Amino acid sequence: MIDCSWKGPHFWDEAAYPVRTKRPGRYDGSFPAYIGIFDKPAVRIQANKEAITGEASSNTFTAVYSHLRGRTLAKRINSTLAHYLWEATPWARYIVMFRDPVTRYRSAFFYYRSKALPKPTDREFLDRVKEDIAEWENCLSSNSKLFCLKQYMPQQLVKGMYAEFVPAWLAVWPRDRFLFMRTEDYKDAPVEHVKSAIKFLGLRDLKEGEMKNIIALAAKNTQSKKYDDSDLSKELSEAYKLLQNFYRPFNQRLSEAFGKDPRWLWGY
Repeated sequence: MIDCSWKGPHFWDEAAYPVRTKRPGRYDGSFPAYIGIFDKPAVRIQANKEAITGEASSNTFTAVYSHLRGRTLAKRINSTLAHYLWEATPWARYIVMFRDPVTRYRSAFFYYRSKALPKPTDREFLDRVKEDIAEWENCLSSNSKLFCLKQYMPQQLVKGMYAEFVPAWLAVWPRDRFLFMRTEDYKDAPVEHVKSAIKFLGLRDLKEGEMKNIIALAAKNTQSKKYDDSDLSKELSEAYKLLQNFYRPFNQRLSEAFGKDPRWLWGY
């Protein structure tokens, strides 16, 4: 498996077509710029025909309704990103890793917060949770669920509704093109999950040293150093409860979709 030069180009989802601003020599969301991030892997693959490459744009799976080379609502199209990718890259395989949507939301709150702002209080987080849930419910009060999913707002709340996106993908793609994992399971058993991914991608078995090198790689974009939830305040307890109640129906449908596997309930 060979890295490309940028793991999250968001070409298929967010990068609008036609390109609004061309930036020669820099990634601008155009097709030439996108294939350019695979130039170096292509050279290595020419020398090793069994090698593969890929990218990991974080919105690809959850933007199945909302984006297709830009916003679907703006383009007034009913095709999904799943349809588009099936036409463009029908040989692709997808490794989809789901995290407890509550802790994913909590982490995203810190990740997308401006670095110029001071550390948020627990009250600020609780207020954001209430605002986001209210915004989603307000959308549903006057629109269809599909419209609200296409609107993709509030984004970090919507991205945890995993069960809403699975049917759109499986309506187009064969189930065996997807390997679904939980972040929590990967952390508990990284070797076993890497082996599963290698097998899923049709690659050769890793040597012991290769596996050790992979497991030793440092995690990227972690937010855990920015907050400590080991001792929840009253505000955080309320926020977590609100989020758990919100996501519970989605988790239940996800569990049903995956053979009533209770792991996808995340314990609430």
